[in-house]
Amino acid sequence: MIERITFPVEPLCIDADSDTMQCILEFTVNVPGDDIETDADDIALKILEWGDKTIEYDLENAIALPGEMSLKISDPQGFLDNLLFESENIDIQGLVTIKLNGDEEFSGHIIEDGIDSDEGQFTITFDAAPKTDVINKRMVYNDESTALNPFSYTSSSYYSIVTILEDIFSLVNSSISYSGGSLEIIHDWEFYGLKESINVPLMDIVLEELYQLIDPLYFDSSFGLSTVGDVLKKLALDWCSFAGMVSYNKAFFKKLFYYNPDNIQTVNVKKHRKGYRYGLIDYVKVTTNISDPSEPYEQGTFTELEERYLLRKALPGFFDGASSGSNIKAVAARDDCFYFTIPNITFSVTLGDVYSNNSSEFTVIGYKKFITTGFITVIRTDGTNDPEASGTLTKVSGSGDASISFTASASFTSGTFDVYQSRDPNLYSNAFKNHGDLLSKFWYTYRGNIKNCRVDYFQMFGLTYDYLKDFNYDGCKFQPIKMTKHYSKGLTEIEAIYIGAL
Repeated sequence: MIERITFPVEPLCIDADSDTMQCILEFTVNVPGDDIETDADDIALKILEWGDKTIEYDLENAIALPGEMSLKISDPQGFLDNLLFESENIDIQGLVTIKLNGDEEFSGHIIEDGIDSDEGQFTITFDAAPKTDVINKRMVYNDESTALNPFSYTSSSYYSIVTILEDIFSLVNSSISYSGGSLEIIHDWEFYGLKESINVPLMDIVLEELYQLIDPLYFDSSFGLSTVGDVLKKLALDWCSFAGMVSYNKAFFKKLFYYNPDNIQTVNVKKHRKGYRYGLIDYVKVTTNISDPSEPYEQGTFTELEERYLLRKALPGFFDGASSGSNIKAVAARDDCFYFTIPNITFSVTLGDVYSNNSSEFTVIGYKKFITTGFITVIRTDGTNDPEASGTLTKVSGSGDASISFTASASFTSGTFDVYQSRDPNLYSNAFKNHGDLLSKFWYTYRGNIKNCRVDYFQMFGLTYDYLKDFNYDGCKFQPIKMTKHYSKGLTEIEAIYIGAL
C-alpha cells in the first residue's frame, strides 16, 4: 500500500501575488491494505526550507546530471523519523512531488544516504532525485562478448529511436512516454531517405521517425558499451544531443547548441555575466564503420596536444551510395503526398518549391535523380484534386524550373525508408551530408571556435523557468545547460550556451 502525506499549499512570501509551493510524500509500505492519506498539518509536519533544485549538463564529460532538490521538514512528533528509521516495512526512498503554482515542478525519490534526522531540533533533511543510477548500473554484457539484452530486442532488427529511449528511461519510471509528453525530443535535423522498393525520395524525415539497427547498441561489444547508461550517452553524442531526466516524470533528448524559436521562454534578468566555460579543441576525427570511402571524417588540424582533440567512433549510420543499404531506417507517414516520375533528369527543384497541377498546389518535400529517371515528392498544400496521371507541373513559387513534365504520378501515405543523408540548418549551408560529415563538422564547429565555447551566467527574478526551453536576451540567443532554483529567495540561476545573435 501507499502512505501519502500531503502538505498544504503555501505562498513563498507574504505578497498576495507570491508563487505557491506544495509538497506530497508517498512511501510504499510492504504490507497489504488500503492506501493511507494523511494531512501534514494533522501530524505537525511543516516545510522549513524548500532548499534548491538543480539540473545540469557537463559538456566536457558528456554527462547529464538529473534534477535534484533538497528539503528540510519540521517533525516535532517524530512521525517522519519513525517512518524513515524505525519502520521495517517501508521503502525509505519515498517519492517526493513538488508543485509550483499548482503544476508539477519536480518529482524524485529520496536519496537514502543523505537522510538526516536531528532529534534535538526535531527536523528531517534529505535530497531527492530521479533514480537514474539504475540506468548506469544496468549491464549490457556480462563479460566481453555475451549480450544480456536487457530489453529483449531481436538481433539484426531495427527499432524506433523513440522506443529505444523510452525503454532506457523506463528503468527509472515505466510510464515515461513520448506520445504521452513525458519524453521530450527537441532536434532540428531533417533526413533524406528513399522508400524501399520504389526509390521515392523524402527529405523532411525527422529524428522521431528514425529506426536504429539495434546490434551496435546491445549485441556488439566492440563498441565498448558496458551499461545502458553508455548506450544513452552514445546515442546522445551520435545525434549531437544531451539526454537525461528533469524529474522522475520528465525525460528529455535535446540537441546541443540549438536555439528553437518555437520553444522559448521569457526571462527577467537581474544579473548577467559573460564567460568561456569549456576547452577549445583543434581536431575532430569520426569513423562510422559503414564502409564509407569518405572515412575517416576529419575537421581541423591534429596537434598532438592532450585533450585538444576528439576521436569519435560513431554507431554505424548512413551515407549516400551505401551498397548494402543504410543502417538507419525511417518509418514515415504522410497524408496528401504524391510522387512524380520525371524522364528528363536535367530538371531543377528545391525543397519548398510550389507547383500546380489539376487545380491543386503541391509543395516539394523530396527529389532524386537516378541514371535516366528522376522523382519528385510533394505534399498537397492547396486544393482538393489529385494530380493528373501524366502532365506538367507549373511553378507557383520557388527557385525551381518554371515547368516540369512528368510521365506518371502516384500517391503514398506511409512507408519504410532507407536513410542516406541528413542536414543541419546551420552547417554546410543547409546541404544534405553523410552522418560522419555532420558529426565531425558539428563538434568542430562548436568546440573548435572560441566564440562558440561561450557560456553566460544569468540570475533571474522568479522561479517559473523551464530547463528545456531556450531564451533570448539583449539581442542574443541562449540554450540553458545548468539551472538552479532558489525557492527561498525567489531567484533562478542559469548557465546557458551562447548560440549567437538573433
